[in-house]
Amino acid sequence: MVLLSLLPALLLAHLLLPPFADYIGATIQLNLQSRAVFCPGALVFAVSVSLLAGSWPAFVISAFKPTQNMKGNSPARQGRFTWGNALIVFQFTVSMLFIICTLVTTRQLRYIQTKNTGLQRSQIVVLDGDMLSDNDRSTLKNKLLALPAISGFSASYDSPVNIQGGYNVNRAEGKSADFELSVTAIPIEKDFVSVFEIPILAGSDLTDQDIARARDTTDARSYSFVVNQRFVQALQWTPETAIGKQIDLNGRKGQIKAVVRDFNFASLREDIQPVVLFPEYNYFGNVFVKVASGSQMPQALDRIQGVWKEVKPQTPFQYHFLDDDFADLYQHEQQTSRTMFLFSFITIGIACMGLFALAAFQAQRRVKEIGIRKVLGASVGKIVFLLTTDFVKMVAIALLLAIPVGWWIMQHWLDNFAYRIHVEWWIFAAAGILSVAVALLTISGQAIRAARTNPVKSLRRE
Repeated sequence: MVLLSLLPALLLAHLLLPPFADYIGATIQLNLQSRAVFCPGALVFAVSVSLLAGSWPAFVISAFKPTQNMKGNSPARQGRFTWGNALIVFQFTVSMLFIICTLVTTRQLRYIQTKNTGLQRSQIVVLDGDMLSDNDRSTLKNKLLALPAISGFSASYDSPVNIQGGYNVNRAEGKSADFELSVTAIPIEKDFVSVFEIPILAGSDLTDQDIARARDTTDARSYSFVVNQRFVQALQWTPETAIGKQIDLNGRKGQIKAVVRDFNFASLREDIQPVVLFPEYNYFGNVFVKVASGSQMPQALDRIQGVWKEVKPQTPFQYHFLDDDFADLYQHEQQTSRTMFLFSFITIGIACMGLFALAAFQAQRRVKEIGIRKVLGASVGKIVFLLTTDFVKMVAIALLLAIPVGWWIMQHWLDNFAYRIHVEWWIFAAAGILSVAVALLTISGQAIRAARTNPVKSLRRE
């Protein structure tokens, strides 16, 4: 039976692997021709499964004494049913673990996707800034802002949802000469703060004069910095007292122009750190075009593409959305959640197969008992309750085993996130209710059939 199942299993794996890889967003290939070890390994695995499946019944039967069999004590009555119960409990424990983990990972991903990170990500189209010179970018900005469908334009060195720049503040007004603070910093275009709607707590946004001073090539060059709350807290200032303070950022000298509310500029696995935004027009890797609220995105993209072709006719128009950059930070978690969701159904299906077989075996084993109970007046409902109670108990035991293990696994997984959900009690209750419902649906048919059997047929040989 195992060997016969091997060929269709390999065929199904070959056919289902591409859609499975697309579903979880991973690259998986099954090339049997280039893997000389795979086929012999699969054959050895099938033989091993056969030996494991047959070894325990063979051991029980070979150890049984013929004299006991003559007295009516069969091997099936002595040990087989107990081991079946243990296997069902194990299968449902694994199924509930997958259900619990799926619910937790799904809720955590939903929390990440809906959490207010402190900056506006929706309706932001990202263009490749590598292809644009300073004049190209300025022309593109003026032409796009003249369109009713476009409400904002800016640029920066990195993506604002994943800033990687590591800098040092070497000097700060009022601090000792040896003061140094490690910060994350990023060169930005003038309208960066307004386009992403980052709230300003103190000071004011950058102006054309700030940009002109930062682009000055003489010794009079001076920067206007925008910092977040964590930055002023690290220097033991308040947002109001920080305005106008002189700092030196890796040789860039200037004063703090504005203090903005903390925003997540990296993955939510990490806590917010001090950040400095400064206007420097040497290089912008990303250009951001904000589509006006209420505008249709397809039509807006057509207009953006038209302006792009006017400015850069020889360069292909390529774009993506800022929300995609944010989602890419959690690609691994999305793959994990989708895989757990799929395997939850698979493990529940396997557990139900075992439960169905065990229910059929038990109903057949207790057919004469059921006949006697019916003769003595037991109703169909009472017999169904009798047959299903033991299975519900097994599912309950599986739930008690799955709860602490699932809680421990998910707590360790959630420890990877600085911003996370709490594992609530209803998740375990939902896993238990779902498993009990599936178990009852699986065994109810066998139980009802056994309860409705004519007792004359079951007792006619007695």
